[in-house]
Amino acid sequence: MSEQLSLAQLTLAQLINAHPMSVSLCACSFEQHGAPILAIFNHAILHTTTLYEYQPRTLPEIKRWFDAKARADFPVIGLTDSNGLLLGFASYGSFRPQAAFLHTVEHSIYMQPDSPGRGPCKILLQAVIEAATRQHSHSLI
Repeated sequence: MSEQLSLAQLTLAQLINAHPMSVSLCACSFEQHGAPILAIFNHAILHTTTLYEYQPRTLPEIKRWFDAKARADFPVIGLTDSNGLLLGFASYGSFRPQAAFLHTVEHSIYMQPDSPGRGPCKILLQAVIEAATRQHSHSLI
């Protein structure tokens, strides 16, 4: 509980400035980030249970994923290091189709397997919270 409170009390700028590496947030695009996002997704598919998939995704599937996010006005937020390497990304989408869930979104955060520590995840989580709040979401799952 104390971690949630401390995260909520920090601004996104404070989290970025507190990180030992120089990192930046960006709006991901398929053209610039499709291949690294594909690699991150496929590592998660092959080595974790975070996705309910067994087969690696393809670049055309990632293009369709980006297109669906854009159509629904859901962001894909990236975190890059000072060299422009994508450390991880976050996004969200509709949770359930029922009217009671209109303001509820399901979020996901994926990191490069060798990404350092939990700091980058906190930055992406705060960015997702702020983006979802601007879009009038009330609950993130």
